[in-house]
Amino acid sequence: MTRRISIATALIVVFVTACGFLPRKVKVGEEFTLHSGEKVSVSGADLTIEVKSIGRQWYTDRRAESGYVELIIKGRGASAPRKVGVGETVDEGDYVIKVNSVNPFGQNPDCKLVVDQK
Repeated sequence: MTRRISIATALIVVFVTACGFLPRKVKVGEEFTLHSGEKVSVSGADLTIEVKSIGRQWYTDRRAESGYVELIIKGRGASAPRKVGVGETVDEGDYVIKVNSVNPFGQNPDCKLVVDQK
């Protein structure tokens, strides 16, 4: 009896832990927030988006700065990280990924993205 309880407990722990490794799902056309290291899967599309890093650039010649996010986008194949600024888009197959905002400050920087169909 004790062995059955131990096996059942182990299976529950494995199931709960494995669910944490699955990316959250977002819908096409829905704005979503990601933090550095997080990833999402786009419902109905063979597309996964991961945030490698979030930062900001300072331009001394213009005395301006801008936020950026480094994205790893996996569609039909793996891709190298791409640095994308606020308002910029990335084409990936039948989809366009737009960076709506970037907050590089604080302990948990984040970005807001939206995926639309072309």
